[in-house]
Parts: sequence; structure tokens; C-alpha cells
Amino acid sequence: MAEVSVTVLARACHITPRRVQQLVAEGMPRTNRGKYDLGVCMSWYIRYLQEQVERRTPSVHATPEAEALRGEKRRLIEAQADLKALELARERRQLLPIGAARKLVARSLFRLRSRLLNAPGKYAPRLVGLLTVGEAQLALDELVTDLMTDLQSTAVEAEADGAAAARA
Repeated sequence: MAEVSVTVLARACHITPRRVQQLVAEGMPRTNRGKYDLGVCMSWYIRYLQEQVERRTPSVHATPEAEALRGEKRRLIEAQADLKALELARERRQLLPIGAARKLVARSLFRLRSRLLNAPGKYAPRLVGLLTVGEAQLALDELVTDLMTDLQSTAVEAEADGAAAARA
């Protein structure tokens, strides 16, 4: 077959001349120093790539132990990725420590409880003397709107408290 230079062989295999030299160290045949039989080297390189693929591809007849090991490796990689995501979120101050979150929720619920308990005293005078269902419905709509506004302000306060706790 035709004897070619390292540059021609590298181009034919879509690799660099340096990689050809590395493959020679791994067993790629050469005819003389810097000269290669193109057909023989291409066949060798194809077999070499097939062996590389076989090493990386799970066997059809994989043992249960190998399957279990692959599953463990996959779970380990997923756990490591989850930990990295948590670390990144912590660095970006997107996480809130559990103690701070509990305090924040407790404070928000206390404010909400206080507003709900005060609602009857605040809104009862508005309901006295109403004669029609329509009037009562309008008064109750106003009550619900006011309570929803209170809830919204509680959420805004809680968000501000959460941001402050995350910075701490």
C-alpha cells in the first residue's frame, strides 16, 4: 500500500500529527521513521476506536454487580451535583437557614393571626344597620378586600425580613 507522511495520515484520520505519534506509542504500526502505510494504519485506528467505544459502552450481558455499581455511581454524581447547586445557592444568598425561616414564618403567622382576630371588632360597626343582602355583600366584599390587602402587606414584610435574614 502507499507509504505516507505523518501529516497525510493525521489528515486522513482527522487527528493531529502529535496524536499520531501518541498512537504509535500505543501500537500503531509504521513502516519507517515518519512513514506510515495508510491502509494498515487506518485499519488499526478503526479497531483502536472500536475498542475505546466498547470500554465506555455497557455490555449487553452486564452482571448485576456491574449494574449496581453503575447505579451507585449515577446516584453519587447526582448527589454531588445537588451539593454543588446548594453551595451556589448559598453563595448567591438564595438560601435561608432553617432557624431563620422558622422565625420568619412564626412572625408572619403571628401578624396574620393578629389581623384576623382584630377583624370582627374593626368591621362589626360597618355591618350594623344593614337592611339588604346587597348591602351586607358590599360590606363583606370590603372586609375581604381589606383583609387581602393586610395579607399582601404581611407577605411584603415577610419578604423583607427574609432578605434581611439571608444577608445575616
